[in-house]
Amino acid sequence: MTSPFITVRNDELDDQLFCFAILQQHGIRHLSVVDKQDHVVSVVNLDMCHAVEMIQEYINNLKNSNMELLKQLDQTLISHLGAQENQFQLIFDRAAAGIATINFQGDFLQVNQRWCEIFGYAQQEMLAKKALDLTHPDYHAATLEGLTQLIEGVRESFTYDKLCLRFDRSTLWLHVTISRVTTSHSGCLVVVAEDISERKRLELELERHHNRLEELVAERTAELRREIDQRQAAEQELFQEKELAQVTLKSIADAVLTTDAWGQVTYLNPVAETLIGWSNQEAIGKPLEDILVMLNETTRELVESPVARVLKDGQMTDVVDHCLLLSRDGSEYGIDDSAAPICDRTGQMLGVVMVFRDVTQARKTSQQLSWQASHDSLTGLVNRWRFEEILQSALTDYASQSHILFYLDLDRFKVVNDTCGHTAGDELLQQVSALVKQQIRHVDTLARLGGDEFGVILYGCSRQEALAIAEKIRTAIQNLQFTWDDTTFHIGVSIGLVVLNSDITNVVTAMNAADAACYQAKAQGRNRVRIYQANDVNILQQRGQQQWSLRIKDALAHNRFCLYSQPVQSTQAASGVHHYELLLRMVAADGTLIAPDQFMPAAERYDLIVAIDAWVVTHVLDDLAQSGVVNPNTVYMLNLSGASLCDEPFLKFFIDTLAHSPLPPESICIEITETAAVRNLSQAAQFMKQLQQLGISFALDDFGSGMSSFSYLKSLPIDYVKIDGKFITDMVVDETAVAIVESIHKVTQVMGLKTIAESVETLDICQRVQHIGIDFMQGYHIAQPMRLSPTNREP
Repeated sequence: MTSPFITVRNDELDDQLFCFAILQQHGIRHLSVVDKQDHVVSVVNLDMCHAVEMIQEYINNLKNSNMELLKQLDQTLISHLGAQENQFQLIFDRAAAGIATINFQGDFLQVNQRWCEIFGYAQQEMLAKKALDLTHPDYHAATLEGLTQLIEGVRESFTYDKLCLRFDRSTLWLHVTISRVTTSHSGCLVVVAEDISERKRLELELERHHNRLEELVAERTAELRREIDQRQAAEQELFQEKELAQVTLKSIADAVLTTDAWGQVTYLNPVAETLIGWSNQEAIGKPLEDILVMLNETTRELVESPVARVLKDGQMTDVVDHCLLLSRDGSEYGIDDSAAPICDRTGQMLGVVMVFRDVTQARKTSQQLSWQASHDSLTGLVNRWRFEEILQSALTDYASQSHILFYLDLDRFKVVNDTCGHTAGDELLQQVSALVKQQIRHVDTLARLGGDEFGVILYGCSRQEALAIAEKIRTAIQNLQFTWDDTTFHIGVSIGLVVLNSDITNVVTAMNAADAACYQAKAQGRNRVRIYQANDVNILQQRGQQQWSLRIKDALAHNRFCLYSQPVQSTQAASGVHHYELLLRMVAADGTLIAPDQFMPAAERYDLIVAIDAWVVTHVLDDLAQSGVVNPNTVYMLNLSGASLCDEPFLKFFIDTLAHSPLPPESICIEITETAAVRNLSQAAQFMKQLQQLGISFALDDFGSGMSSFSYLKSLPIDYVKIDGKFITDMVVDETAVAIVESIHKVTQVMGLKTIAESVETLDICQRVQHIGIDFMQGYHIAQPMRLSPTNREP
């Protein structure tokens, strides 16, 4: 029986159920497939339908199975990438450096906590800023140039120091590394900043010590850390964040080490490889204690690593000081280190990250600065500041045991210094330091207090033992033969000795007492030991001078001096020039006037006289000219000390002040005492000649009080001779005084000099002065001193 010829179109072939239904309905096994033109293109049979159905069911099952596997794979990948993201984010947030990313328009994309701490902004406030908002205007141009080169691809990164602005507009120095990071999706700039303000301060401090102590500092503060070179480029793709984290860890200047939860190493960045001495490949999988050896810098004992502490406590560790890293090759590095746990989203610890940096050079610099701050660079002894600290400690325990303080001042040291120069003086000080150190005990303290002065503290020493030690020191220095350029010098030492008991309550009291005793040793003939006694009249007088020195310093600081003027009257009625001597007075805190004879000895003893002379010069050449009291044809006579005559800086100061003063040089006459001029004859003559060339005149004060007065008149460029007041007042009762005054006047007339009689207190004296023919006279009979400037009212 022939099967009917039944066909289906090829566009209905995809519907297997349709084809199977036709075959069942007509009881046939074959079904022809035709196209739109009814041409037979294929044949479908019943077995093919069953096979296709089975294949389709297998395909559907396979798809379902693959979808389930893909879902499980995605979940595993997301979990793994999440852990990597947490690890990177923790390192990013806990980094010791400030890290930020900015786009090419200068907007902040992300900042870490340290970045916000550096600039003082909250995170949201920082993200609203532009990069140039934080840059000091002086560095805008350089920053823009660098950023442009990065954006245009001319450079990949650059590093420099720049001045930045904090939230309160205060400035700070940053060490900045900016890198260009580009991914397949976008690009940005990674900025790593380290606050180096303290390093800048240390560099300036080191330079200040270099200048002050006149020695070279071996090395400057090294660069402490290099920060992140690259950071993440895209924030949305987890895989890109992981990739950027790996690049960043390899680029930062800090060493980074990570372990798993069992303390086995999982990663070393290149800096960690260099410091530890193990490569990343060698270290991975090893227990941390096998590759990381840390020592206490002081005791040299092994210390527990911060990673071990984190694994034990589960808490982040702080930076540990005085820690050394022992490298694989035996090298030692001073390090600062910290560690923190790496946790997943549930808080489960996955491992530990340790960050550490090489601070070897920084520690050396800090130790060097500390030593310089407390020691004398020439002798290596402790300096005055450190000595007074030690003395304060000794004063606190005098009740338990007896301590002794020495104050040493070398005798005739200035002869060596002035004759052979400072190099010879320095060599002598070094020899004396070594010599004194040999005479005292190992436990005692020797210090250089300044110049040629030394201090010694003898611990647990009786007065009798201290006297024996002081005598040993004195004898050793006395016997020292110092030779320089074939010349041998002998020096001595004056020693003040103080027993540190209940009467000595503080460092100032102790030092003043020792200084006073030392001064008395010098006053009694030098090269001897003097013990401080609280009731000693001479020492009390010396301590009184010390108090005067403090009052003088206070008066200088608060401008509590004033000038009085006393006329110097011509004995010739037709004289058209007026002379006034300017007299100095100190004003006490309560307004009382203090005469020069009360404070001048202390000023000379404690080297304050030059400062007082500078005050006088300033007020005469400046204030006097601006006060409105200066008259034409007037000469103002001011007194200068012998110390100022030998002081080169004072001479320069005088000339500079004179050059800027409206007061003409011809209206200034400088009075110097005969004693001061004779003591420094050559220097005084040189000083006077330089100023005389400018138009200033000179008067020799208190003439006749010296032993060979007339022989010095030829050596000094004098215009006036002021005859000592003692001879003037004695003329009414002593004919010898009259003869001396007449002889002085005749000699000065021959030399073309003018004479001035001091202390003309009575009419009788005035008449005798005029009879002799002296040119000028001065004293209370002529006029009393008057306050000079109306701008400075009487206290």
